[in-house]
Amino acid sequence: MRIIALANEKGGSGKTTTAVNLSACLAEKGKRTLLIDLDPQSASSRWLRKEDEAGQLLDAFTGGVKLADLVQNVGPNLDMIPSSRRLGTADGVFPFDTNPKTIMARAFKELPKKWDYVLCDCPPNLGVLTLGALSAVQEVLITCEAHYLAMQGLVDITDTIDKVTGSSNPALKIAGIVVCRADYRTNHTKEIIEQLRGAFGKQVLKSVIRENIRLAECPAYGFHILDYHQYCNGAEDYRSLAKEIIKQTKRSK
Repeated sequence: MRIIALANEKGGSGKTTTAVNLSACLAEKGKRTLLIDLDPQSASSRWLRKEDEAGQLLDAFTGGVKLADLVQNVGPNLDMIPSSRRLGTADGVFPFDTNPKTIMARAFKELPKKWDYVLCDCPPNLGVLTLGALSAVQEVLITCEAHYLAMQGLVDITDTIDKVTGSSNPALKIAGIVVCRADYRTNHTKEIIEQLRGAFGKQVLKSVIRENIRLAECPAYGFHILDYHQYCNGAEDYRSLAKEIIKQTKRSK
């Protein structure tokens, strides 16, 4: 079971879009997949029309309930643990002088190994939830918008990952950097991708998520991209990303 956090300190990087649609594409490939929404804004949860009405996800990290008790089915091979605004009080519940790994790793460790992939959609900031997730998971998948200003956010998150590996989670690995919202009609996008590959090498995955209106539309209807428009560029790109992630798993065995 691979447990992967999707993270970026900058909003608009395609993180939640990737979390939802990559989960759906892994499930389509027959991989049992669990999506955990760790963002108090609950974007993934609202997208898929799932709610944590009682705010119990926070209780799972404080020992009140188990994560497995909060699982809701989304479709074939795809489950979800939704979020709620109550999770936004985590900074007060989990003080910064407490090692977040001891708080969140326990909850993740209790998850039954019935899933092939567990994807965690982290908040777009470096609060205790993101730091706790990075301290508890095995890998991190970084999303990066194909824009010059997004590159600074990428540097910031990689610096944070280095700090986490140097302290609370030395086993943490970067599963890859996914370029999102790429508009190949512009030279700017091509230049950014070239710069990213030059700076980060093979950490930048081959799959690139193109700018696609269908990806922007599908949350409004409560569908992931495969249910909304399975033959569009967005669906094709996320299927490609799922294949790349699965190949990583096979190579590591």
